[in-house]
Amino acid sequence: MKKIFSGILIIVSLIRIDFILAEDGKISGFIFDKSTNQPIPNANIILSNSAKGAASQAGGYFFINNIPWGKYDVAVKVIGYESQTESSVPIGENTKLNFHLTPQPIQFDPIIVSASLSEHRQSQISVSTEILTSAKLQKQTGSTAGEALESVGGLYIKNYDGFAGVLSPSIRGSNTNQVVVLLDDMRLNTAQGGGVDLNSFPTAALERIEVVRGGHSTIVGSDALGGAIQLVSKEAITPKGFSYGLNTTVASFGSRMVNVFGSHKIGLLSYFVNYNMTQSDGDFTYKTPGTGEKKIRENNDYKGNNLFLKTKLDLNANNRIQLIYHDLHGEKGAAGSVNINSWSGESMLTPNARSKYDRRLLSLQSTNQVFDRLRFEELFYYQTYDFNYKDPDGWAPTDDLHENKTLGLNLRGFYHFNSALSLAAGAELRKDQLKSTKFVVEDRDIQSFFAQAEINHNIHLFTLGTKWTWVPAVRWDNYSDMNSFTSPKLGLIIGTGENTNFALRGNIGQSFRAPAFDDLYWPDEGWGKGNPNLDPEISTNMDVGFVLSQKSSLFIQGEMSYFNNDVENLIAWGPEASGIWTPLNIGKARIQGVETGIKFNQPEDLFSLNIFHTWMKATDETPKSLKKGKRLIYRPDSKLDIAGGIKIGQLNLNLNYRIVSKRYTSTDNEQTLPNYQLLNGNIGYRLMLAGFSVDTKLDVLNILDKSVYLNDGFPMPGREVRFTMGLNY
Repeated sequence: MKKIFSGILIIVSLIRIDFILAEDGKISGFIFDKSTNQPIPNANIILSNSAKGAASQAGGYFFINNIPWGKYDVAVKVIGYESQTESSVPIGENTKLNFHLTPQPIQFDPIIVSASLSEHRQSQISVSTEILTSAKLQKQTGSTAGEALESVGGLYIKNYDGFAGVLSPSIRGSNTNQVVVLLDDMRLNTAQGGGVDLNSFPTAALERIEVVRGGHSTIVGSDALGGAIQLVSKEAITPKGFSYGLNTTVASFGSRMVNVFGSHKIGLLSYFVNYNMTQSDGDFTYKTPGTGEKKIRENNDYKGNNLFLKTKLDLNANNRIQLIYHDLHGEKGAAGSVNINSWSGESMLTPNARSKYDRRLLSLQSTNQVFDRLRFEELFYYQTYDFNYKDPDGWAPTDDLHENKTLGLNLRGFYHFNSALSLAAGAELRKDQLKSTKFVVEDRDIQSFFAQAEINHNIHLFTLGTKWTWVPAVRWDNYSDMNSFTSPKLGLIIGTGENTNFALRGNIGQSFRAPAFDDLYWPDEGWGKGNPNLDPEISTNMDVGFVLSQKSSLFIQGEMSYFNNDVENLIAWGPEASGIWTPLNIGKARIQGVETGIKFNQPEDLFSLNIFHTWMKATDETPKSLKKGKRLIYRPDSKLDIAGGIKIGQLNLNLNYRIVSKRYTSTDNEQTLPNYQLLNGNIGYRLMLAGFSVDTKLDVLNILDKSVYLNDGFPMPGREVRFTMGLNY
């Protein structure tokens, strides 16, 4: 009893410190981005004629204690934003003051959430990341998240049938089901498995896309062996308080799109709503492998409806509530592979196969700045994903329906001791369910606990001042249908400055992927069956590299990273002695490579150039296997992206050139797909008229009209033209 009483006394004493220190004057508040209303961490707040100052925490919150009462000029400075000063601010017992900073023309150091448990500036995290901001998304050629991500370094998009097909990601040589995809912190990956189709999410509803390269299970749990992708929806609050618009697109192959959006702030309540309708006939002409005969792709149509709603309620400066609802319905033809079955000699096309899917997401999130040093975040989410596949022409007619449900609660707490130490910790409870006409599964209950520290200290090396940031983290996940897993990670970044910065960064840790329901419970159909005794895939991953950047009116950055990922217990389907195919933990793999990037931006984006190259070697390292040392399938050794843009008044011109090396399509490396080159581009113009903006954009994909197969048997469209016109207010 004495120990419990002593513990309570210590906690109460820590909380009382804030009140004791606040007996003199105090100022506190939040720092926000004026254009996105996102919090800005690491901003410097300075009081004139005083030695007092502070830096904003994650969440944008700042406070300064022990200030003699009086009037002060309060200035806020942070690289990437215009400085702002409030003059003659009377500071008393508890003064509140918020700042909304205007971004400078070059947004070179955006805020990222996915890399850690809260908001951080990209230059101050140890992991390798890429952020497609709103401005970058407007420059991209394409209309969906998947198309926008195709040019991101270290990331390879598997594309089935173009605009109407499936776009699934691979990061640093991972499988698509080894990448976690999130929408506003809600996991989109289902327990059934199969990855996430990024073609289902229009960029019109997104504020930015965050990509984390490398194992990330410490933060997001299962499936993050390759990394994570976070889709961040547009903000409910705009700088002028409201915004409405209508955009329409017409394109090749009978494709068309309508997008309607609106946002408004009314008192304490604000909202953002976006509706997108997309249709495509998908009847492009392609060349058959080998013969080069021209044919028309059939049963490749698509129709999708996408509704997104976000509302925010600012109860006060310290407490906010956010509600998000997302409803996606899609229906498409499943054209099948254009290859010929080597056993039967018959076509593998499925002219009458159809698939339907419905995804519904609901989340309630609150943020509470409880005390100066303590902040809580709570997230409750519910997701359903129904998938129906029909093929009346198979050797056995198919009509399967899979209904996935996920219910979860995520709690996080952040305690800011001082500039040298911050702690974050939390817990997550999740239940995964699957009701299927194909097989019966057990519900999966998951309990997770995670913690992360940020330790900062300055060291002078000779005459050079450096800032060291250590980021130790650990996560524990307990599964009701298998064992528990621990995912440790240690990150380090050493930086030398702000305007001119040379930073060394590195990470080492473990990640895992729990077997999917399909792997565990697939029924015995005579040719294959699941395996309930599977162990999780485990990876040990590390990376080390540097970033050199010059931040002034011009922005120049160079970076290089080496990464290595050793994966054990790889789950692979193969035949048993009886000839029945089943998944087994028989594989090991090693994936290593070097990423090199250069970025250059002129003020106001008058000219920009990004070059990123990935060299990678992904090999099968399964002991005593005939395939040991062979390349893993669909992992190119080399990918080069060159993106450039110019701006002349209200006219924007952007080009993206991509070169991808050959990919092996068989585990014995006897069959390959050839290397390919793609040139995409767009030209856009904005006309301002009486408070309205009239936007036009012409996208051209595959400008050189190349015949390309990204996946064996699934041709990509040739030259594709899309014209978009929008009216926004």
